[in-house]
Amino acid sequence: MIKVGTNVKSKIHDDLNGHVVICEPINNYAVIMTDIIDYEMMTVECFLSDLEELTPFDIKKMEIMKQVREMDYCKN
Repeated sequence: MIKVGTNVKSKIHDDLNGHVVICEPINNYAVIMTDIIDYEMMTVECFLSDLEELTPFDIKKMEIMKQVREMDYCKN
């Protein structure tokens, strides 16, 4: 069950994931906070039904991808 604070990913957009900051199940409405780039956050409104909870594997994958982006940033 998705609620405020749940880590989620979009079923529609491959690059949209984050954590829920507003959740209104009655209205099928949610707002998620997501990283655009390192240390820049953005909120995105979406349908609650278009979201699914992240698995532990997904969370680990996101952490590794963030580390890779940080390493690439340090090279430049």
